Amino acid sequence: MTRTRKTILISVGAVLVVLVAGVIWFLTAQGAQPSGEPEPVSSASVPPTPSVFPTPTPGSTDIEPSESEPVEVDIDEVATVVEGVTAEVVSMTAFESSSEQPGDLAGPALKIVVRVTNSTDAPLDLAGATVNLASGPDQNPAPPLGDTVATGLPATLAAGESAEGEYSFSIPVDARSDVGVKVDLLTGEPYAAFRGAAPAS
Repeated sequence: MTRTRKTILISVGAVLVVLVAGVIWFLTAQGAQPSGEPEPVSSASVPPTPSVFPTPTPGSTDIEPSESEPVEVDIDEVATVVEGVTAEVVSMTAFESSSEQPGDLAGPALKIVVRVTNSTDAPLDLAGATVNLASGPDQNPAPPLGDTVATGLPATLAAGESAEGEYSFSIPVDARSDVGVKVDLLTGEPYAAFRGAAPAS
């Protein structure tokens, strides 16, 4: 073998070694990589919380204040609350309260009898009816006494009927020259306001 041919064989052998080494490195590198790309994780977009909240627009749920004017009459007159329904103060009696019921005050008091007449052709719902007493120029409320549910007006008043209810209040004798009796019978309708003097004894 000539020297030139020997040199060529050595060169070819070196090239083959380099190629084999390159293939082995490539296969090794491919085996170390993951088989697939990781799937991206989707995150939901959360809208930012507003720092200023809008002012709500009043809707149908708003409670409209009653614009009905009270029916004001003297304490010895009859008040027509609505057509066919009247109220009146039948009597006012002075007495000394000795009630032991919690919250009641002992001392000078008044018992007021109120009569309601239903001249309509339908029953009258009086379940929410209230009677209150006040006195003086500022009409300061008088504390009620006793169980008004038991002695007051009935829950329902039949057509063409009248009914009476008794209501007692604690009120000093010197506060009876100017009293007001408020009879509120029907929700959303005018109330009867009676004004006058009450008996001292």
